[in-house]
Amino acid sequence: MEKSYFKDLYYEEKVNYIIDSFNLIYVAFTRAKSVLMITCPAPKTNSRNTGKSIDKLLHKSLIELTGEEKFRNCFHDQNNFTFGELSRYQSEEKPSESIVIENHRFNDFSEKLKLRTTGDDFLIEGEKSKSIKNTGKIIHDILSEIETEADIEKACANALHNGLINETELKEIQTKLLKSISNSQVYHWFDGTYTVLNERSLLTEDRILRPDRIMISDDEVIVVDYKTGEKKSDKYNRQVKRYARTLKETGAKKICGFLWYINLEEVEKVCEM
Repeated sequence: MEKSYFKDLYYEEKVNYIIDSFNLIYVAFTRAKSVLMITCPAPKTNSRNTGKSIDKLLHKSLIELTGEEKFRNCFHDQNNFTFGELSRYQSEEKPSESIVIENHRFNDFSEKLKLRTTGDDFLIEGEKSKSIKNTGKIIHDILSEIETEADIEKACANALHNGLINETELKEIQTKLLKSISNSQVYHWFDGTYTVLNERSLLTEDRILRPDRIMISDDEVIVVDYKTGEKKSDKYNRQVKRYARTLKETGAKKICGFLWYINLEEVEKVCEM
């Protein structure tokens, strides 16, 4: 390569390689706390390229160090450089900081824990079996940060900052959400009329329920689940009815349950209690 048409590129790449090696060595050498141990191949004495490889440069540097008084007797057999002494490690017994709690209450959750075999993933399989972003999951997460229309821009900016979306997706999702909440059926959900609880857990005797959005006013409580898919299912309706019944047990006078199919631009009233 040194004698070819690409010699300039060859030298540039070689210099970059050496600089990268020096940077790596610097990081490795400066991380030592108690002792630094280095092993590398011994340079060949008959090599004409003395000083060009990292091991040769290191060997050459150590030899030059022996010219100083404090390093004069550090080289042994021209292959072993030792400076200082490794102190003997002595273990220390530390008193236990554990605290024994003798009187406590314990509830067995073994029968209440369940393993989910499916979930909403950040990446899903798209066309031609390639992984693509689960935009529905991202929109769902953005909505969890929105209480009023004024929060949409900040929630989308947070998704961009966290690397969930890019600039193009930011504009598309922000436009989509602004259009979606302009729907006359949901606009008042985001105009500040209600006290909003996003992604809050409802505790029952046998399970934990987690509706997407609960809105509370003096007259009623509205519970909403977001759906970003293209299909409807009876299980979604049953889920919202379960949320409504649980909220009704808290003493709320009027409960309304809704499914919001965002991509379909449809709002379905599931129940009223």
